[in-house]
Amino acid sequence: MTRYFAVVYLDSFISADKGDVIGAGEFYFKCNGKRYPDKGVIKLKQDQLFDPEPNPVFWTVIADDDDVKEIKLDFEVWEDDIGRDDKFIDEEIKVPLKITQQNLELKGKKKDCSLKVVLKISETQIW
Repeated sequence: MTRYFAVVYLDSFISADKGDVIGAGEFYFKCNGKRYPDKGVIKLKQDQLFDPEPNPVFWTVIADDDDVKEIKLDFEVWEDDIGRDDKFIDEEIKVPLKITQQNLELKGKKKDCSLKVVLKISETQIW
């Protein structure tokens, strides 16, 4: 049995559509249900780049290859609205459980936004 530590870092986000008629869009992101930011939203104007430094940890897991052969990542990008929020990205990616580092780019349904994340999977002795 080999144990792996997987971490997803939020790299950047840009949207050609601010999502709101007036002012800036209020965005938040989810990976496997984990929300970023935990509270509040990220206000962005049309075509404004969100590029946090250092890149925040978005989601983590420790798994062993006896139980799991791949990691499922369910990404969502939401724009906060009064009443019902708009979903800009809803994409599921499956990645084999092995040592890797990948840069992933997820595009909106209308190709109007781009979420970039970094996935790192490494072997670990932690349990």
